[in-house]
Amino acid sequence: MGRGEVPKLDDKLSRLLVPPFSARALAALFVVAFIYFAAARFGLSFARMTTQVSAVFPATGIAVAALLLLGLRAWPAILVGAYVTNSGIGDWIMASLNILPSGPLGETPLTALGISVGNTLGPVAGVWLLRRVKFDSALSRPRDIGLLVVFGAMLGMAITATNGVFQLCLAEHKPWSHFGAVWWVWWMGDAMGVVLVAPLILAWVKGPPIAWSRALVAESVAFTVVALFVSLFVLTNLFQEPAQLLRRAYLLFPFVIWAALRLGQRGTTLIVFAIVVLALWGVATLPPQGTAALQMSHEDRLVALDIFAAAIALTGFFLAAAIADRSAARNALQLANSELETRVMAHTRALESATADLEQKQREVANVRALVESAPNAMLMVDGRGKIVLVNRQAEVMFGYPRDELIGSQVERLVPERWRGSHPLEREKFMASPSARAMGVGRELFGMHKDGHEIPIEIGLNPINTADGMCVLAAVIDITERRRLEAEQLVLHERMQHAQKLESLGVMAGGIAHDFNNLLMAILGNTEIALSHQPRNTATHEHLKQIEAAARRAADLTRQMLAYAGKGRFQVVPMSLSMAVEEMAHLLQVSVSKRATMKYTFARELPLIEADPAQISQVVMNLITNASEALEDRNGTITLATGSVVVDAAYLATCVISGGVEPGRFVFIEVSDTGSGMDAVTVKRMFEPFFTTKFKGRGLGLAAVLGIMRSHRGAIRVYSEPGHGTTVRVLFPVMPLPQSLEAPAETARSWSGEGTVLVIDDEESVRSIARVMLAELGYTVLVAEDGLRGIEVFKQSPEKIVAVLLDMTMPQLNGEETFRELRRIKPDVRVILSSGYPEEDTLRRFKAAGLAGFVQKPYTPQQLADVLRKVFQTT
Repeated sequence: MGRGEVPKLDDKLSRLLVPPFSARALAALFVVAFIYFAAARFGLSFARMTTQVSAVFPATGIAVAALLLLGLRAWPAILVGAYVTNSGIGDWIMASLNILPSGPLGETPLTALGISVGNTLGPVAGVWLLRRVKFDSALSRPRDIGLLVVFGAMLGMAITATNGVFQLCLAEHKPWSHFGAVWWVWWMGDAMGVVLVAPLILAWVKGPPIAWSRALVAESVAFTVVALFVSLFVLTNLFQEPAQLLRRAYLLFPFVIWAALRLGQRGTTLIVFAIVVLALWGVATLPPQGTAALQMSHEDRLVALDIFAAAIALTGFFLAAAIADRSAARNALQLANSELETRVMAHTRALESATADLEQKQREVANVRALVESAPNAMLMVDGRGKIVLVNRQAEVMFGYPRDELIGSQVERLVPERWRGSHPLEREKFMASPSARAMGVGRELFGMHKDGHEIPIEIGLNPINTADGMCVLAAVIDITERRRLEAEQLVLHERMQHAQKLESLGVMAGGIAHDFNNLLMAILGNTEIALSHQPRNTATHEHLKQIEAAARRAADLTRQMLAYAGKGRFQVVPMSLSMAVEEMAHLLQVSVSKRATMKYTFARELPLIEADPAQISQVVMNLITNASEALEDRNGTITLATGSVVVDAAYLATCVISGGVEPGRFVFIEVSDTGSGMDAVTVKRMFEPFFTTKFKGRGLGLAAVLGIMRSHRGAIRVYSEPGHGTTVRVLFPVMPLPQSLEAPAETARSWSGEGTVLVIDDEESVRSIARVMLAELGYTVLVAEDGLRGIEVFKQSPEKIVAVLLDMTMPQLNGEETFRELRRIKPDVRVILSSGYPEEDTLRRFKAAGLAGFVQKPYTPQQLADVLRKVFQTT
């Protein structure tokens, strides 16, 4: 930390505890502090044992509600309000305003601060706990009322009471021997303040509004007038008369229950608050009545007041929350079942119209039986005792029972064994409160067939009132076929994702190989030119040969990556797969481990395929090498076989490559080993580039096999289990008609040219080595770093330039756009395209006629000379 820097709190802690400093926020904190002070002084007017301990302390409810609504950052308002209440400042304010008279507190600043800190910590701790248990300030569930009582009132106020009594005893206002008794009164008064005041504020700020109607307004006015008279009669005498007369308090509970049923949480909190205020007024203003022996002391009256207030408040609040919670659940269930109810009601109305002249009981039975029997689904009717009273034909087919066996038996007969014990209880709960349930609503269900196998099902339930009592009509659908189709869809989705993953890896591998070719061109080109100028048998010559060999191995690596990407350079010819593989047998023997035994099974007279012999050799070598490495240091057998097979779509679905491959006749190469085998996870990843489970290797061999098979429109099938070896079969589609081989091209002879050649390439290393190569062949060379610059150079002397060596991929203008512009300037310009991708793929994307030639990167001086010779000899 640098000098002068202020350490920062944790962001989360800062958001919770650091108060805001805007003018609006400070004004809100001031209002909360003032309300807290006024409520606290009002509560202290009902003090017991000492002036600081109140039987009902409404300020705690204001504190908890303020922290819930404004956030924990409102704690300074509570602290300030509490300090003003307990210090001489509060006495001065009370004396100045001459309101809410109470005994002076006059605590020392230190004692007042200690009590104020406790009065703040209790609500803060309670609110923090409420947030941790996901408390809803709208109080729309009984759970939230319980959480407010337990965490906000009981636990939070325990901190306040403990700290407050400790401060009183420490200041010698009370002896330590009275700690428990004073603590109990303090805690009860603070808890009652939370229970009475906090719900009132929260309900009117966060709760749902009351849905007023004319009838409800009239009803509310009438009940309010009656409640006022009853409350005055009960509460003005209740806490002044003998204790046995407390039974009058029960007269007020119907009004609270009415408020919960009709006005919700808002009306309930208001009614409860009004009743408790009247009770407080009665305790504070009226003297006790009755004989001296039966009179209640002031402290006993306050205790009775606390018990009465808690009972009436919790009764009303819990009842209102339960009603709101049940109403919300009922609305959600009714909305979910509306479609089924509409359909059933429509059928019921139609049947009732057709049998309007029948008795009500006969009409119900006829309608239900007709509906059940004609339904396309299995239908069962069950009475309140769980007995089946009606089934249809589809139910007989689904569960395998004849109708006579089902009718009169318990419905648990169709429930699997593992749920039969709990099903009667679930059925009784449903019958106690029946409601329609649509198809697919609820948990996953199964039925039991007569032969013992389970059936996945969906059930729709509809309660029906009959003359014999409540029955439930169940519509049952067998979803076995749907589950099977969903499973198949999931498998197809996973295969599609795997294919897309391999495709994206192929695109990445092709891009890397293309860029890498540009670098290798500079290395190989400069190396070959340097070799041509170095005498043999020198150290420098040997070093250059090693560089050349390493660069060519790197070029082989890029060819493998291009093969994986499906962009390898192929020379496709008709060929016999067995003959090609058999010719490699002597090479394969020296490529495998000395502990491996090779076995060959070659089918004769196989149909011809169209393939690149070199790529076929690479496939076989990679599969044999992989099989040899799977044997590790153990003795084993590697079997190489060829054959022909007719495959269908189901077989192709089990292959690694199946998209775009049509069923039909294929010839195959199959390599099996007796190695350690692979698990399913490894099999899924074995064709990914750079993935390998061996200590050595780059992980590109099988990736190249995948690319080669993709380019040949073939497929790969792998079978492997841990400890049982691996079998890899690669399949090639047979060619419709045999084709003859083309005669090999003649070996190029040494050749040189003359004139000016323009090189357009965005790679400096490529331009540099191309300049040297062309200069060695006798050309004058011009270079340009991109298409725009190349066009400018060409415009300066188009007749002088005999050819253009043009890169395919460049910024600003790519090769195709540059080519079109060059042809516009000079229609007969000779353009030789250069790219890291193979010729077939590049020209397919180029979509332009009139190219003079193509050379693939990285190219050597001899390869460039061969292309130039062909271009100029042809033209």
